[in-house]
Amino acid sequence: MTKEIKKYLFHYLFLAIILFFGVVIFMMVGFDKTLQLNVAILTIASYFLWGIIHHFLKDDLHIKVVIEYLLITALSLILVLSLLYRL
Repeated sequence: MTKEIKKYLFHYLFLAIILFFGVVIFMMVGFDKTLQLNVAILTIASYFLWGIIHHFLKDDLHIKVVIEYLLITALSLILVLSLLYRL
């Protein structure tokens, strides 16, 4: 695992930057739920694309990986929606 992180350090740093700025911008937009949802969707989509590109560059992109990223992004979106628009 450590060798993989060292080998793909740029990839993981890029992911950290995506997630960091997604959270920061989400917090900065305040109480505008629509804008927060848009930021969350953009961050989630960026995470999905990062995962697909990362695994493609590693030559281990399989349908299982795509399904895993789809499920994680769907769960993330459901979580954000339920927190923003709870009744």
